[in-house]
Amino acid sequence: MYHQTHYKLLTLTEHAEFQQLVLDLLACTGYTGLNGRDLSLVDAGRDGISYFCEEKDAWVVFSLQRQWKTRYRRDWERALDTRRPVKRFIFCTNRIIPTKEQDALIQAGAGYQIQVHFFDGDRLRQALDTACTDVRQTYLGLPDRGTMRRLIRYLVADPENEVADLPQPSVEALLPASRVARGLYTLLRTEELTEICENGEELRALTAVLDAYVEFRRAATAAESRARIAVPGSTPDQVVAMFRKLDPAAQPELAERWHRVMSAAEAVKEAVRLVESTATLAATPRLAADFPLAEPLPFGDAMNLEHLPPLSADPNRSVRGGFREGESSSGA
Repeated sequence: MYHQTHYKLLTLTEHAEFQQLVLDLLACTGYTGLNGRDLSLVDAGRDGISYFCEEKDAWVVFSLQRQWKTRYRRDWERALDTRRPVKRFIFCTNRIIPTKEQDALIQAGAGYQIQVHFFDGDRLRQALDTACTDVRQTYLGLPDRGTMRRLIRYLVADPENEVADLPQPSVEALLPASRVARGLYTLLRTEELTEICENGEELRALTAVLDAYVEFRRAATAAESRARIAVPGSTPDQVVAMFRKLDPAAQPELAERWHRVMSAAEAVKEAVRLVESTATLAATPRLAADFPLAEPLPFGDAMNLEHLPPLSADPNRSVRGGFREGESSSGA
């Protein structure tokens, strides 16, 4: 769901639905208690929803605005001006915010003794594609391909048994076996990989192994055809013998192609292992329900500034919220 999840997040238009999606997603990973209760402080405009959460002493913002800096600065100014004890500023958006910009705003918040937390498009996508596939299906309409992923996991972990019943081309028998590549090809050749893969690395690895296997199979079939023409009506064993005798020049080429297949299969094993380990970590209830977080979030870097010393700048300095006075905040 790597590309689909990101695309669906960007096509959301209802801020209330986005707010509920984020709250449900955070709740399923232990990040709870962010519902607003003081309706007098709720701002539900066309460009987003924000409110003060007494339970967490947090100013919470949900925005689908493309020019996210505009919404961020406006709510940051409101959080600074309110008489409420704002200790945390939580900004949720479907847009991807560069890490460098997040760090700058986090540092600016530390100068006011306010912890700044970002849940941007990339961080939300990671959670939706791992521990929170049920939330993804509910709000984005993307099904959980759990059965297919389970088959891939079994095949990668135990190819000797999972692929034992698949026929093996006679020329392939001349080279070291790699049931993983053959099994993946049989399982996935009619599937849309972007609907199955959970990240870019896994998508690239599966695409590479399927392409490499098809290239090898094409070359192997051509070599077998030449051997069969030389010996009409031959058995598979005779084809192998004739291939060795009549087409020795093709063997190095096939061996090289098969080496690419096996290398690609190893890359798939590692990519699938990383995805599954990330999903297992994210599904484990490791988070305390209260802020600040005691350990990293399972989907992205933690933004725990509990032990970060305040900046030496005065709170009334000319840089508020990471933006210099007079700087345009309308940039994407």
